Amino acid sequence: MNNLFIGPYRQNDGWGFAASDYIKAIKTQVDNLAARPLFYVNNKANQIDEAVLDCENKVFNSYDRVFQLCLPHS
Repeated sequence: MNNLFIGPYRQNDGWGFAASDYIKAIKTQVDNLAARPLFYVNNKANQIDEAVLDCENKVFNSYDRVFQLCLPHS
């Protein structure tokens, strides 16, 4: 089962830290997890955790489940 996480994990703020923690938590429960960033502000994080980068580098043809940490307007 392929999974996709969409959220602002590359931001250097509370939303970004929470999104990064969510990715790490979800990764402990599922095998195939890919991640794609959203940007709400221009404040990008300088350092990204290796577990999160590993998910960001994964690409699957289709996704069975999507996890989102986003605002309703996005």
